[in-house]
Amino acid sequence: MRKLPIYLQFSILVFCVPAYADPTCTISGNIETCVFTLTGGLETWMVPPTWNSANNKVWTIGAGGSGFASGIVGDTGGSGGSSGVSYVTNLSLIPGSTIDYEIGIGGGTSGGTGTAATWFGGSTLGASSVGFAGGQSSGSTSGGAAPTTSKGTVLYAGQAGANGGASIGAPGGSAPGAAASSSSTSSGTSGATSSGGATGGVGATSSTAAAAGAAGTELPGGIGDGGGGGGGATSGNINGANGGLYGAGGGGALHGGTAGAGAQGVVIAQWTIVHPFIFTPAIVP
Repeated sequence: MRKLPIYLQFSILVFCVPAYADPTCTISGNIETCVFTLTGGLETWMVPPTWNSANNKVWTIGAGGSGFASGIVGDTGGSGGSSGVSYVTNLSLIPGSTIDYEIGIGGGTSGGTGTAATWFGGSTLGASSVGFAGGQSSGSTSGGAAPTTSKGTVLYAGQAGANGGASIGAPGGSAPGAAASSSSTSSGTSGATSSGGATGGVGATSSTAAAAGAAGTELPGGIGDGGGGGGGATSGNINGANGGLYGAGGGGALHGGTAGAGAQGVVIAQWTIVHPFIFTPAIVP
C-alpha cells in the first residue's frame, strides 16, 4: 500500500557572514537589514540566498566635508558641506553574486578632503545603482559646497556649509536637508539640523566647547543622517566640532584652532526574506 505524500518545508534563515565585519546584518521577523560602514576603498559583498529582488530598498549617505581653521588672525573658517540621502527600491541582484560598494571617508580636519562618495552596486559612483557624492570640505572662510552628483532617488539633498569671516563666530557644519547660517556674535553657530534627521551640535562660547552633531536615527537599523557640528567661538573655545553620523559637515574654527571633521558615509540594505530551500520530496512507496 502506498503511503500518503509527505511534504517537508525547510525555511533556512541565512545571516550575512563575510570574511570581515562588514556589513553588520540583523534579522527581525521576515525582514533582513544590513548596514555597511567599512571605509577605506572599494569593497565587495556576496548577495545572500535570502535576497528578494521584488521587495527591497537600499539607502546611501555620502560623507560630510570638514570645516576650516582660518589662517588669518581674528578670522573664522567656514564649515564643511554635507552629503545627502538617496535610495533605490527593488534592486535586482542574483544571490551568490558579488556586488561592489564603497563607503565615503569624511573630510579630515583643517580642510582635508577625504574620499567622500558612497555608492552600492558598481565600481564607481557613476556606474552604481545608488549613491551620493560627499560634501566638500571648506578650505577658507567660505563654507564647503553641497554635492551635485547622486544616483537613485534623492530623499534629502546635501547642503553647503556656512561661511565664516572676520570677528564673528565660526558657523556650524551643515547636515542633509538644512543649511547652517553664519553667526554675527562672538559665539559659534549651532550646527544645522536635517529634515527628519539629527540635531546639530551647539556652537561654542568663550566658556563652553562646541558640541558634535547628533547621530541620525530615521532610517532602518536605527541610523540616519547626522546633525552638523557646532562652530568655534572667537575667544576661549576656538575649535569647531565634528559632524554627526552619517554624512554631516564639521564646524569651522578660529585661527589657531582645530576645525571639525565631516562624518563618514553609510549604506543600508533591507529586504523581505526569501526562503530558497523549499522542496517537496518524492512520494514514499
